[in-house]
Amino acid sequence: MNLISFKLRRIFILLTLLTLHGLNQVCQAQKLNTDSLELVIISAKADSTRIDAMMVLANYQIKHLQQDSLGLETLDKARELSTLKNYPEGLFQSLITIGNYYRSKALWAESMDAYYQAIDAADDIEDEALRYRGQMMANNNLGGIFNFNGDFTTAINHRLKALEITETHTPDNYINRGIILLNIASDYRQLKIPQKSISYLNQTSAFFDSLSAMLKLEFHIEYFQAYNGDRDSSSALKNLRLLSEGIENYDLSEFQKMDYRMVHEELMGSFNSDFKYNSLKARNYFQNALELAIDLENPNKQAEYLYRIGETYLDATEYRQAQSILHAARDSSVKYNLKSLQLKVSAGLARVYEGSRDFENAVFYLSENTRLRGEIYDEEKSKEINFLEARYQKARADQEIAELKLKNTARELEAEKRNRTMWIGGLSSLVLLTFFGFGYRSGRQKRMIAEKEKNIQSEKVILLEKQQQVVSLQAMINGQESERSRVAKELHDSMGGMFSTLKMYLSTMGSEVPVLNQDPLYLKSKELISSAAEEVRRIAHDMMPEVLLKMGLTEAVRQLLNNLNAAGSIRFSFQHFGMSGRYAPSFERMLYRIIQELVNNILKHAGATEVLVQFMEEGNTLQVTVEDNGRGFDALPGAAPTAGLDSVKHRVQYLNGFISIDSEKTIGTTVVMEFLLDRS
Repeated sequence: MNLISFKLRRIFILLTLLTLHGLNQVCQAQKLNTDSLELVIISAKADSTRIDAMMVLANYQIKHLQQDSLGLETLDKARELSTLKNYPEGLFQSLITIGNYYRSKALWAESMDAYYQAIDAADDIEDEALRYRGQMMANNNLGGIFNFNGDFTTAINHRLKALEITETHTPDNYINRGIILLNIASDYRQLKIPQKSISYLNQTSAFFDSLSAMLKLEFHIEYFQAYNGDRDSSSALKNLRLLSEGIENYDLSEFQKMDYRMVHEELMGSFNSDFKYNSLKARNYFQNALELAIDLENPNKQAEYLYRIGETYLDATEYRQAQSILHAARDSSVKYNLKSLQLKVSAGLARVYEGSRDFENAVFYLSENTRLRGEIYDEEKSKEINFLEARYQKARADQEIAELKLKNTARELEAEKRNRTMWIGGLSSLVLLTFFGFGYRSGRQKRMIAEKEKNIQSEKVILLEKQQQVVSLQAMINGQESERSRVAKELHDSMGGMFSTLKMYLSTMGSEVPVLNQDPLYLKSKELISSAAEEVRRIAHDMMPEVLLKMGLTEAVRQLLNNLNAAGSIRFSFQHFGMSGRYAPSFERMLYRIIQELVNNILKHAGATEVLVQFMEEGNTLQVTVEDNGRGFDALPGAAPTAGLDSVKHRVQYLNGFISIDSEKTIGTTVVMEFLLDRS
């Protein structure tokens, strides 16, 4: 249940945006005198004052003026000046702000890189309180990224680091401790371990009264969800009562009270609907929540509550009321592009029309549900791949750094050994005269060598850890492909089978009642079912083409291009030379995805009339060329990224391949890739 994720994120943001300097508090104002700040930046005698002013200005440019590029430029200047002037506090704060910005744009690689750099920068802060606070903030923010992307285990690891820092160095900061404990509890709940979630929530019992009013309410909400997941209805209801009492008794603004009342009514509605199966009581609570959402001018919540109200009518088989309300929910979800809600509403409408025996509309909304499911799956997997690629690039970079350090240490040790040998040989004739001095220096040299050998062993351990991270990420990416295969099989076997059965039933009806073959509604239903079945087949095929599994890469690409030739006005040609057999399954899947991405990019953006895809195997190398005669683009370094090409580059890099892109406007684009062969 994700009923309050939007509220928890508000609390996470409060911690994320903590700043190290009082001057940054100015940025909370609705208006800021930027001229005064720029004057401070120009004329300040102290470097720290100048950098602090730059930080405030950058925050204001990004958050209030929506001047992202200008704000990032100011942040970069603040970071460079902090490094130049040895001001680690400014360097840390600039990196945290950069990380927050990229996180808000879902640019995970850039955000994580900034946060990891911030942790390193915090190590150099002399003020212990600021240093520990900085390390805590960066780890907590990293936990937020992994939580958002569904990697709750890694999120917990970062949160636990933040908790250890807080409990060890700032144990009396109950607000920070409470927020981190709340985050960890939420992570465990989303891992479906409610007992562990409750145990972390209970750790606040000794200082719960010291928490802020809003944080106490968030704890009651998290307690409710954890107990609900543990099927402890009495404890869940107890926390809903505490939530209600807190809303009335705590010092809150009127807006905050309305906001939390809306959440309370929503949770009560869900409890009665999902736990007690009392549709009427649930409907009343959702109706109350809807009225509060209207007062709060929250359109997303209005659409959600309309759907939940429609659901209660559907559960009570009151189809006419359900139909009206679900259509209103559908209109809102389409207007505000709430695809996950559209998916649920379309399923509800299909059930409504099926119950009303309006099969034409039932099939229509079932087809819409299938389409939305495919779109959402593609979007979610695209986000997942982007996140995995970000983690993979981070792990590879760490591995390269570890390998470089290991090589440097080995070279230093070798040089040290050579120097020691030369020193011993050169002074062998003076052993008696320099016995004591030699003994001292030799012992010192041995200690130095032992220390360096110890460092090499440490570096080897780090290198092995980084290599294991890369292997783990490779396994995760392979697992994503396995999941695509599983879902494609389910779509093909389950949904496809259902549509085939439905088509058979309609054909049987047409044979037994011939007059139906003259009925436009009956004929339209058969047509829609055929279209829906074809759509399911297409989605399943796009996720994992059966021909790729059975006959290999060459035939899969040939079939892909043949289908495109049959469907459109672009002429696709396919050539292959020297292909001598199958490759490793993971290699074939990833290369097929690369071809798909390049072809889709051409279809969407190139305006081409002819496309050539060519495979050429020579020795242990496979060269792949994709060429079109479209409008082309600026492929020079530093040019704006072209849609889809970043994903292609990451996939090629994942396969340890080489990619070259040559494009000229009005002439076309040629993409050449080379891979070392990896046969199954």
